[in-house]
Amino acid sequence: MLIVTEDSYLERTHGYIDSHDLITIIGNLIENALEACSKADINDKDVIVNLQEDEERIIIEVSDYGEQIPLEIKENLFELGTSSKGEGRGTGLYLVKNRIALYNGDIKLIEEEGEKLLEVTLPKGVV
Repeated sequence: MLIVTEDSYLERTHGYIDSHDLITIIGNLIENALEACSKADINDKDVIVNLQEDEERIIIEVSDYGEQIPLEIKENLFELGTSSKGEGRGTGLYLVKNRIALYNGDIKLIEEEGEKLLEVTLPKGVV
């Protein structure tokens, strides 16, 4: 199940950050989390999305308890072609990384007690 937190908030426009880039980032993170949950043998298949925006930045958080990311691909997780899902995959997180880089943003993978959290921070200042 996809859950967007009640306090999630995005402005109608985002300064110099293009809405299409936000859609690319958010969409790929959600798609990966939903797929990880669908393949995992767990009861909690929720994907939780938290979106926050203020005058200085946008924060996007997507978390799940789905399949863990294999250790052997973590180092190259955001490189083109890197995937635990088979051949012909590995484009989504590469696109996410490139969109984030356009805005001098940052992405972190945090794993604790079976939970994966991908946290994106996009500064809204001048590039």
